Amino acid sequence: MFVVIITIFLVLFSFVYDYVRNKRKFDLVDEFPGPRLMPFIGNAYNYAAKSSEDVIKLILESHKTYGQSYRTKIYNEATIWTSDLKIISSILVNNTKAITKSPLYNFLKPWLGEGLLTGTGKKWRAERKVMAPMFHSKYFEYFVHVFNRHGENLVNKLKSYEDGDAVDIISLIYLTALDSICEIGCGEQIDALNNSDSEYVQAVTETINQFSSDAIRRRRAYLLDNKSKDDVGDDDVANKIVFIDLLLQGSADGKPLDDDAILDQVNTLTFNGRNSSPVAIAFVLYALGQHIDVQQTLFKEIKYVFGSDKSDPITIQQLQELPYLDSVIKEAMRLYPPIPAVARYIEEDIRLDDGRYIPAATSLAMTLFVAFRDPSAFPEPNEFNPDRFDLNGGVSSRIDPFAFIPFSSGPRNCIGQRYALLLIKTVVVQILRNYEIVSKGEAPILFPQIVLRSKNGVQIGLKNRVY
Repeated sequence: MFVVIITIFLVLFSFVYDYVRNKRKFDLVDEFPGPRLMPFIGNAYNYAAKSSEDVIKLILESHKTYGQSYRTKIYNEATIWTSDLKIISSILVNNTKAITKSPLYNFLKPWLGEGLLTGTGKKWRAERKVMAPMFHSKYFEYFVHVFNRHGENLVNKLKSYEDGDAVDIISLIYLTALDSICEIGCGEQIDALNNSDSEYVQAVTETINQFSSDAIRRRRAYLLDNKSKDDVGDDDVANKIVFIDLLLQGSADGKPLDDDAILDQVNTLTFNGRNSSPVAIAFVLYALGQHIDVQQTLFKEIKYVFGSDKSDPITIQQLQELPYLDSVIKEAMRLYPPIPAVARYIEEDIRLDDGRYIPAATSLAMTLFVAFRDPSAFPEPNEFNPDRFDLNGGVSSRIDPFAFIPFSSGPRNCIGQRYALLLIKTVVVQILRNYEIVSKGEAPILFPQIVLRSKNGVQIGLKNRVY
């Protein structure tokens, strides 16, 4: 009996202690509207037994009901959800203290460790400086060279789908992006597109730590043998790079990166390189299939720059001569943002313009997929209209530049965004030079994870391009 009484007392004391400790935080959070709270569990019931696609519906409904900013609580954890572009830009750009990722990302740490996506603090800053040179413009030509080769492989793979049933294009683009990042990032040519069931490819996608450890070991031995760090293929291209080599040769705060840090960053590079860009490519193609007039305008631009020879390799200079392609990509990423939300852990109180506070020890979830459809920033927000990004008079010339930030912004912006855009442009151009995209198959059933997902893939139809 005594043990039971002590146990009950400790449980009650724990609840009281947590209530007192979190009272100020919850009082400030309650300045925001939100769904009804249940005793002790808060809003846990709202998310119980919800499927992934139901979560996005719940977030959209909550924004519709409670406005641009609302709160949820689950036990002792509080989250402010916002699609307010002013709040988002002030947090991402102007608040240099709000750089710690939310605990919502913790599920990635067993795979990615303390890499750029999940890390924070002094270690994160130092290692980001080590990695920044990987994406210098002097390597862009090589990036496009690799993307062009793997894009050609994808074009050949797609021949079997011409004039046939709908193809889930995103599954094939994932493999194409994986081939690219493994070659540029790890010096490994795995041919995932044609060998997706091989043990080697499964190791990359399922047991990433082992793949990355083996790749690091091979590159370290390669460098110790005094072989050229740029010699990753048979093609003669200046300024080749293997990302692992820069990590092996880099230093943070005057000290070489340890093995765990290198492994975490290689895992992060591989994860990011094969996830967000394929989402953007797939939804660009999907949108073009739904809007043939836009596709025709874009193809005219592509044909003008590249001519009628489909086999001519794509160059970095040519990709810079496609302003309408830039607009199409931006508009697709606005409607279907590859990164649907960004979350931060707030370590110090942040006072908003309206006098409310986002208190310390709270997560702030910035719902980009809602913000990018804000009619005050994007008139007719549900319409696919690339002309809104026309620099000669489109919306982009009138709105706050931080109204559209698909790669995040500020000190934690995507370090590889130029790599990603070059991959997106190269693959889209390769496909459109060879195929006409037609609407076919089911509409995507979207749900948010770290990247935007579709329950049923991204389905399109293909017809041979006739010049």
